[in-house]
Amino acid sequence: MSSFALHLFRSWTCSLLGIVLAACGICSAGLHPPVDIVFVLNVNRSMADPNRFVGAGAHLATLQFTEMDRAAVLTVASGIKWRSGLTGDRMVMERALQEALRAIAERQDRLRIYDAIWIAVNSMVATEGRRRCVILISNDADRGSSHSSDEVVRELRAKNVSLNALLIRGPHVDPSQVRNGMRGIPYPDVQAAARELRAITEDTGGSVSIVDMNGYVLLEGVEMCRNQE
Repeated sequence: MSSFALHLFRSWTCSLLGIVLAACGICSAGLHPPVDIVFVLNVNRSMADPNRFVGAGAHLATLQFTEMDRAAVLTVASGIKWRSGLTGDRMVMERALQEALRAIAERQDRLRIYDAIWIAVNSMVATEGRRRCVILISNDADRGSSHSSDEVVRELRAKNVSLNALLIRGPHVDPSQVRNGMRGIPYPDVQAAARELRAITEDTGGSVSIVDMNGYVLLEGVEMCRNQE
């Protein structure tokens, strides 16, 4: 198959998938309550090649939202920054996720995941009939937050917000190398991060998944939230 034909095939496949996902989103509106989701994205330098799972997946993920769903985007490293507040506008959601790619920070000692979750939870107003979730996308656990894991769990449970964590599996067989332009940065111990986060997520009705680095990561997060009881 020529390169031009291959390009056409890929474009057609992505378009068809988008139509299917949009239709699924419409159908699911009557099957599930509307959701409020805050995506918490780790933008520490050790997050290798985020365009492979954030940039590639932003459009597919937003197609899964119904007219009643809302999402927000919060980035975290040593600092924490809102990229978008809760919105039902799919274009704003996608733009905020794409903007997060430009926020990759130099690797630093602190990764304030618990503080970011705390901020995310307290941004969400309880609304009857609406499910609320925080979706953490990271490859590492917390380092240096002012809030403890116990405090975060208490806040999540008090506000009836679930936490799901999607941990990105390392892209290379050799964990000491990552494809982010900074060779020699060791890839974090994802299994250790999963063990630390599992106790927090399970206490809120959520879960931890270790996933491959591809364009379906964000979509999987949306489905995890939508399908929770």
